[in-house]
Amino acid sequence: MNNRILILIVFIAFGCKNSNSQEKKEKSSSNGLNIIQIEEYLNNQAKKDSLHGVVLIADRDQILLKKAFGYKDLEYSKKHSVDSSIGLASMSKMFTAISIMQLKSQNKINLDASLGNYLPKIENGFLRDSITVRELLSHTGGVGNYWDFTSDAEQNDFDTLYKLILKKVSIKDHGNFQYSNSDYIILGKIIESISKMSYTAYVENNILRPLEMNNTSGGLPDGGSNSTVDDLFKFSRALRNNQLLPIELIEEMRSKQSNANYGLGFQLNFKGESKIYGHPGGYYLDNTTLGVASALDIIDDRYTVIVLTNRNPGMGGSSVRNFLLDYIASKKI
Repeated sequence: MNNRILILIVFIAFGCKNSNSQEKKEKSSSNGLNIIQIEEYLNNQAKKDSLHGVVLIADRDQILLKKAFGYKDLEYSKKHSVDSSIGLASMSKMFTAISIMQLKSQNKINLDASLGNYLPKIENGFLRDSITVRELLSHTGGVGNYWDFTSDAEQNDFDTLYKLILKKVSIKDHGNFQYSNSDYIILGKIIESISKMSYTAYVENNILRPLEMNNTSGGLPDGGSNSTVDDLFKFSRALRNNQLLPIELIEEMRSKQSNANYGLGFQLNFKGESKIYGHPGGYYLDNTTLGVASALDIIDDRYTVIVLTNRNPGMGGSSVRNFLLDYIASKKI
């Protein structure tokens, strides 16, 4: 072989090796995070049947990782793609809270006013006159949870749920944190009363369409939407860049309202010096029905972590979320 050709081949091979090594090094230490190690962890979870869904990690507006894992179905016949639409469950409480705060920004609602100012036909006197909008947003109204007295069919109908909540409400432990889906059903009716449009139409017109979240459904005020990681990344960007609300209202939403780590429609986490806000969503049905264990979290107003899984929380989606928050907050694998 001609010596010149041999030298050229060696030079190209060496250059490719260095290029691959540099690319791997850059990916490994991208933005202070070891993305290769994170991906290895996620791959191992998928191999253990503990991750079925899509994960997205971003630093500000730069996506560092977006990858699908596992299967859409329990028969293991249809693989997830990065475009998979997956249930959000209670994550979409953020849409309801944002809607209320938008109405506040327009001076159409006072968070510390009683519910009767917006829903005067409520017959329960204490609910009407003594519980505030803020208390519903922060789960401190003591309204309880409709899961205790409704059937599956009733839980899928907004108007039916609202009527049952008003009929069977029993106020307990008012003023203390008590996570409640009933709170957000009532908030949905307040949105309808003030905006003069359906809850779904309000969310579509004021959140989903402006952000071009074209693959997200409206759901009910307490949950039930479906979405993709790309749509939720648009939502994260809007929160971080104050596209939906002025910064002072976002700061109010991510401030603790009680002894629990919960603000106004945002779950709060504090890991070391890192401050995290967002919302998880999950439900477990049975071993023959797909569940949900999903979450969106924003760390230090910089990192976005989205985990969408269509398995019950015990299948690993919740542990994947917790691992990623711990790792990104500490920068340690």
